[in-house]
Amino acid sequence: QGALLETPFMQNLPLSLWSDDNLAVTAIFDLTVPTEPGQQYGVRFTDRAPAVMRPGSDLVEVSVLRTFTDQLVVRFLEANFVAGTIDVLGAVPLDPLLGDQIALMLTSPANINAVSASFAYVNGGVQGSSQPLPGSADIFQGEDWTRVQFLARQRIVPEPATLVLVSIGLAGLGFARRRQGVQQRNTRD
Repeated sequence: QGALLETPFMQNLPLSLWSDDNLAVTAIFDLTVPTEPGQQYGVRFTDRAPAVMRPGSDLVEVSVLRTFTDQLVVRFLEANFVAGTIDVLGAVPLDPLLGDQIALMLTSPANINAVSASFAYVNGGVQGSSQPLPGSADIFQGEDWTRVQFLARQRIVPEPATLVLVSIGLAGLGFARRRQGVQQRNTRD
């Protein structure tokens, strides 16, 4: 389960993000702590568009994440869809006590294929100093444009009460089906 908000794919329009532009995106999120492994929120650059037009070759992302080893981190990663690789370029521990919001940032200077990531804690509307994440990612490999996506992913685990209701409903359907079968047999006899 998740949500994704992205800039539209508009080739040859001024709204597109081009390699000869200085690119910088900052996403400010309430600093919530993901409670389940795999939950995350963040921002990314990607050249993926509708598959018929442009299948895309890469994605660069900075996100707040609870890892499957139960660590809270701010993570910087790069996915290369052509090579089929995902590389974590850097990750630093998240300290949720340092702010009530977090700013996640991606930047790429004009005509340079490198993207860097950073983050800053925001407390009471005041942004603290920016903390760079290790590494840099390559972008614009075979294309000269990108889009921005804001994402929030959540691992959905049904509550116990929901499971009980589903079980009761399935048992009721089974009973009704069985009763219907008995009535049909009695009608034939």
